[in-house]
Amino acid sequence: YYFAYYDFAPFENPTGPPSGAYRVIRGGSFNDDPIYLRTSSRYWYYPDNARFSVGFRCAISEHP
Repeated sequence: YYFAYYDFAPFENPTGPPSGAYRVIRGGSFNDDPIYLRTSSRYWYYPDNARFSVGFRCAISEHP
């Protein structure tokens, strides 16, 4: 994670740094304020930590 990463990152398929102490998490969760409920919201987090409010979930609707 670096707050100004997109100032110098490649336009397509950025791979990120080869190492670092933090990971980037994007978007918000049900536990956040509404201002953070967008995909462009970025924050740092420790790579070896896990939380119930961080992750990717898929849902399907059974409605025709």
